[in-house]
Amino acid sequence: MAEYEGLVESVAVDGKVQVVIRPGKAGIPGAPELTGKVCHGATDGSMVRTEALNRAGAQVGDWVAVTRPTGILIKNAAALLGLPIMGGVAGLAVGMSTGGLGLQGVGLAVCAAAGIAVGIIVGVSIYRNLSSRNVPVVSRVLRSRAEIASVLGQRGASSPQKGEGCDLCNACLR
Repeated sequence: MAEYEGLVESVAVDGKVQVVIRPGKAGIPGAPELTGKVCHGATDGSMVRTEALNRAGAQVGDWVAVTRPTGILIKNAAALLGLPIMGGVAGLAVGMSTGGLGLQGVGLAVCAAAGIAVGIIVGVSIYRNLSSRNVPVVSRVLRSRAEIASVLGQRGASSPQKGEGCDLCNACLR
C-alpha cells in the first residue's frame, strides 16, 4: 500500500481533509536531468494537494500519513485494457462463428472492432465506478499541530516562512 506524508490544510464537514504532500526526494528516479523539463511535481519545492478520508481524526496543522490501496492499479488496468481486448476477441469469435457476416476478412474486422468498442464502453464505465471509490485515506496522525509548533518553537522559528528560520524541508517533522 502506497503511503505518503503530508500536512492537513483544511477539514471538511463530510469527513474529508485537504492534505498538502511534498515529495521526500525531488527528482525522477534514474533520470534527474529530465526532472525540470517534464515533471513539475518532482522538482524542489513542489507539492501536491489531495482530498483524503479522515479516518484518523486529523485536525488542521497535523502531520499525517496518507495511504492509497495498491490493488486499484490492477483493477484499473483490467478495466481499461483487459475488457477492450476481451471484447475484441469475443467479437472475432462471433465473426468466425457467423462466417464473417458473409464478407470474409472485412466481416471479421467489423465484428472485432464492434467487440473492442463495446469493451471500451464497458471498461470506461467500470473504471469510473472504481476511481470514484479510490480516495486516499488519512491512516494515522504522525505529529499533532501542538508537537509541530513546539519543535518549531525550539528551533526559533515562530513563523515558519521560507528564509525566516525554516527552509520548509519538512525534516523536523519526521
